Amino acid sequence: MKFSKLLSPTLKESPTEAETESHRLLLRAGFIKQVASGIFAFLPLGLKSLRKIENIIREEHKAIGAQEVLLSVLQPKELWEETGRWSLYGEILFKLKDRKKRDFALGPTHEEPITDIVRSSVKSYRDLPLALYQIQTKFRDELRPRFGLIRTKEFLMKDMYSFHESLNNLEEFYKKATRAYERIFSRLKLTYYSVEAESGQIGGSVNHEFLVPGLSGESEFFICANCGHKANSEKASAGVGKTPSPKKISDLKEVYTPQTNTVEKLADFLKIEPSEIIKTMVYLVDEKPVVVLVRGDYEINEIKVIKSLSAKNLKISSEQEILDIFNSPIGFLGPTNLPEGINLLIDESVETISSGVVGANKKDYHFSGFNPIRDLPHSVIKGDYRIVKDGDLCPICGKLLKKMIGMEVGHVFNLGTKYSKAMKAIFLNKQGEKKECLMGCYGIGVSRSLQAIAEEHHDEYGLSWPISTAPFEAVIIPLDYQDNLQKQTADDLYQKLEQEGIETILDDRETSAGIKFNDADLIGYPIRIIISPKTLKQDSIEIMIRKNRYTSLVPLKNAMSAIKKIKDDLFKELEEKTPALLS
Repeated sequence: MKFSKLLSPTLKESPTEAETESHRLLLRAGFIKQVASGIFAFLPLGLKSLRKIENIIREEHKAIGAQEVLLSVLQPKELWEETGRWSLYGEILFKLKDRKKRDFALGPTHEEPITDIVRSSVKSYRDLPLALYQIQTKFRDELRPRFGLIRTKEFLMKDMYSFHESLNNLEEFYKKATRAYERIFSRLKLTYYSVEAESGQIGGSVNHEFLVPGLSGESEFFICANCGHKANSEKASAGVGKTPSPKKISDLKEVYTPQTNTVEKLADFLKIEPSEIIKTMVYLVDEKPVVVLVRGDYEINEIKVIKSLSAKNLKISSEQEILDIFNSPIGFLGPTNLPEGINLLIDESVETISSGVVGANKKDYHFSGFNPIRDLPHSVIKGDYRIVKDGDLCPICGKLLKKMIGMEVGHVFNLGTKYSKAMKAIFLNKQGEKKECLMGCYGIGVSRSLQAIAEEHHDEYGLSWPISTAPFEAVIIPLDYQDNLQKQTADDLYQKLEQEGIETILDDRETSAGIKFNDADLIGYPIRIIISPKTLKQDSIEIMIRKNRYTSLVPLKNAMSAIKKIKDDLFKELEEKTPALLS
């Protein structure tokens, strides 16, 4: 490829719409162009790297026996109604009507269509196990797209679905798929953590997220340096960390606390720590009011609340709803004298308080001296309902948990029979009995992975692509391509590298050496080859390795072997860090 023919609109200045360094660099280096909020076009350099990510994914899925398919983007409403997700997905689902007024969705995921195919094709245990995957554009109507390719309305995703006759077989394949993911992200040269996670709207009992640490991520997760336990913030449980200093148990006393309808205002007014306050929250869970108590320095994990009550829907109650049900203004509600039939959930953090402060169910008043053991009603549901925070205790070994931020690049789910039961994906087992297929679901954010690589592999000069995903493996920069000797040397080397299968771009532009060097740094080719009058006087070329900027002068006669060795060494470095396949 000649640079003069490449569509690569590099930018000197950072685009104002960019929120993170990786987003800025992908825009500046001409890999992507923003079309609208949450919508991007991939330009030639970006598409070349994207295709390399796809090919790595294909190779690893072929190795575990998965077959590639391509499903329709348009999905009929009827399929989604079979699983109840047409309404459950809410406004994030792009919905449209055709000219005959039939309802469709633009697929955010493909559990329903793939299950529909399998239920019409798989009839016997002899047809199982079966693993099908696709690399397909997905659509989600994100309210606030952000961070470039991290949260978008349109994105490229790999989704695989597996079907099994037994739990043992599903669990075995789940392990193989998880190892395939570890190999994929290692080959992409991503630092990743596999963490326990919640399933969200996909469903299933067991699942893990693959998170790449970085400030541009949106996912919080916790890791124990002692035993290695890892979980995301939605799933994580922990022992209560720092507890308030024990206080002498005192009588319950009503205290005037004007205009203190938040934990922060109340703590400041009473000159106490937030951990000495018991926060009372009200939710409508499946349309029924539920009260949840948590210590004032914690937040409530709504997913844990839903799961504890085996509920489908949860929303926080409005100020008017609280007033109507409890006759108390928001911010002053407490657990005393609640109406009959109200579920009261008590987080275990509350029991670390011996004499705390709660709302008195009256405007501008709280109770001090509240003792949970003495003052709470007996009919409560105790459990873990809080979001874990930095410094809480690992549930496995009791050591401190550390909070980290990361971006989700992959997710694997053990779905069980969630979809096969709803959609009647049934097969005959060896005994001739009708059984529902057991399913797994496995996703990778392909376009998101491109930005994850850019996030991890850049420096003050620009991008620095791993050899496995670089749009070109090498760049040849003659300082003056109009000079006959430099041109001939560059052209000859370019042809030889191409013949050897080393993907190379030749910067043949009539521009300054400084601009060529700056663009090479910005785009981030792994190997840079410089041809100048100075090097040619020594019958040599200069080779720089981008990731560490190591530079060497190499005789022209040894150029091919030196470049091939650098490429081989870069790939070998990746291979050495890639875990073995599971048999």
